[in-house]
Amino acid sequence: MSKTTETTSSEILDRLPPQSLDAEKAVLGSLLIDPNLCDEVALVLRPDDFYARAHRKLYAHMLAIHDGGGRIDAMLLVERLKAAGELEAIGGVAYLAEVAQSVPVAAHAMHYAGIVVEKSRRRAIILAATEMLRAAWDTGVSVDEIVSDCEALLHQIPSGEYAGEPVEFTKALAEACVVVDEIASRKRSAGLMTGLESFDFAAGGLFAGELTILAARPSIGKTSLALQIAQHVGGDRKRVYFASLEMPTTQLALRVLCGHSGVAMARVRSGDLGPDDLALLMAAGVSLQGLPILLHDRAGLSVADIRRACRRMVAKGGLDLVIVDYLQRVTPADAKVDRHLQVGKITWDLKALALELRVPVLCVCQLGRVAEERDRKTGLVIEPRLSMLKESGDIEQDADMVLLLHRQQRAVESLLILAKNRQGEQARFNLQWDGERTRFSCDGVPGRGTAF
Repeated sequence: MSKTTETTSSEILDRLPPQSLDAEKAVLGSLLIDPNLCDEVALVLRPDDFYARAHRKLYAHMLAIHDGGGRIDAMLLVERLKAAGELEAIGGVAYLAEVAQSVPVAAHAMHYAGIVVEKSRRRAIILAATEMLRAAWDTGVSVDEIVSDCEALLHQIPSGEYAGEPVEFTKALAEACVVVDEIASRKRSAGLMTGLESFDFAAGGLFAGELTILAARPSIGKTSLALQIAQHVGGDRKRVYFASLEMPTTQLALRVLCGHSGVAMARVRSGDLGPDDLALLMAAGVSLQGLPILLHDRAGLSVADIRRACRRMVAKGGLDLVIVDYLQRVTPADAKVDRHLQVGKITWDLKALALELRVPVLCVCQLGRVAEERDRKTGLVIEPRLSMLKESGDIEQDADMVLLLHRQQRAVESLLILAKNRQGEQARFNLQWDGERTRFSCDGVPGRGTAF
């Protein structure tokens, strides 16, 4: 870095942060003139958006008075500030009078609030940039971790208009009618089809903004089913992100190749391949070329890593489905808290990812050891239940759908249980397991499934 660049950077960091004390006073003065504007202003402006500490305190007390059912006026505000021991901290009665006289009318309150918010966002960007600079100089932290933290910092800065403002039902209804019309005219499907006909027909597939959990005991085929769904979605030229925390990408691709070609995985692994097998594998490889699936198998993946990779896919061409295999292997954001809190935070973050990117997120999950219990009379492994979800009740709480995959060891007949469906009914679907191809197929003619 040149001396000129260093000097310029130092001058920038030494500047007074972006702020407009006049706009801040004007907002507060407007609310003293017309307290009825408080609800509208509070939709876009938070106390932390004010640069001056005195203004933050004044605004917080105004909101408290208003939310408590009182009417904001100067005398009530003075009494409240005195009781809190903060009257002198805001400049006393004299400064409060100055604020009250800062604007002649309250008509432009939202305009002033917009200025305050804009300055607040600029300060947030500067703070994030400063944190990034500090992190970049810390040689004790890996570059990948720094990049992840930097993206997280930027993502915390609000962009565009306030996203939490209530929407009139009429507007939401109009948008819903457009969706119905598009579905009816086949311009779009109700959801993202999985290729399991009975499930797709009954549940409508996987939906954007929703978190679906696919849970099973070990070695039942949950990874195979997740891969099968990824292949089906990718075959429709839709883009899929598949985070694998258990298998390397080559092994995942080999599973897809064997499933598509019909050549048993065991024969490939043992090298027992004849000319016909090789021909089938080569033909399948050609057929699968260009499948728009991104496989990500880096050790220790966190939700932040997954989010970053997904955002890049969105930026480079779009994203239609996120699959995570599997939940309990995802690195927690805070390894110091209790395990059930870690898992709960992961599911919450995955749900937030689905909402942010407006795509379905399918997360494979391990069932607890209690799912290995056998029926005393039959000796068969009992059917899984929601209560068997491992390590956290938040998994069930955060998920929009929970699918429980059940199969007796070395059996062909399988059962896919839609145990939770926030938008519809529970159901059961019969599947057939093809162990050689490591694939599932629907049993019989597509139908609505068997309701609980």
